[in-house]
Amino acid sequence: MKKLFKKSLIIMLFISLLSFSQDRVNSIPDLDIGEFNLWIKGESFKGYNYDNKTKNWTERIGYLKLGEKETFIEINEKYDKIEEAKSMTSQNVIQLGLIPIKYLNESFVGLALEKFTGRYRYPAIKEDWIIKRSYYVYIFEFEEFEKIFNLRESTSILKSVFGTYGDPVQSDLKFQSTFENLLFLFEKSKFYEKDQIFKIEKTISNNSEVFRFLIPDKRSTVNSYNFEENYFEIPFENLNELKTIYENKIKD
Repeated sequence: MKKLFKKSLIIMLFISLLSFSQDRVNSIPDLDIGEFNLWIKGESFKGYNYDNKTKNWTERIGYLKLGEKETFIEINEKYDKIEEAKSMTSQNVIQLGLIPIKYLNESFVGLALEKFTGRYRYPAIKEDWIIKRSYYVYIFEFEEFEKIFNLRESTSILKSVFGTYGDPVQSDLKFQSTFENLLFLFEKSKFYEKDQIFKIEKTISNNSEVFRFLIPDKRSTVNSYNFEENYFEIPFENLNELKTIYENKIKD
């Protein structure tokens, strides 16, 4: 009986080990953020602001004087501190491009933005402004994003599913630093309205077709800007480069 008991015990342990053993196979993540594909750099295009007091237009390379810190932007410009000036407006661009995004079995377009941001080391007394590079990704469905390639001469609004920023602690990962925030938003997307918008326009300037836009943001923020007097502008033909990236690198 003892021998039979021992044999039974060994067999049971062996079966138990087989039941709990598993192959060394990595799980497939629910979210995949693909490779960044550069479209344009902020240093290659201009932002235009109209001053209702002076009745003059001012052009800036890769940023606009908009937001709550307009006075500080002017002060930094006066002392040729351009990066500081850029970091004081949400409407600034270091580089802009596209990233393929996949969540579960769905694919999306990621409009990827690198820009300057800043904060006070001592916010209570507003001293010691710190500048950094930050990374943002705005998610669009394919059908919505493709409207950019079929513009007529009027202002249009593209609705983003949502957008978010990267983890500042992981800024060395660049756009991959947005992973945790994007995953959270995808998982909770049914609870969020499509409140992020991308305001764009096709028009004629100096006898040439141009494309005007503002960096995506909350609808209330974008609508608080007078788009007729504040915008980025690039030659309309630059959209051909965007379309090539979209068709070859983003769309399945």
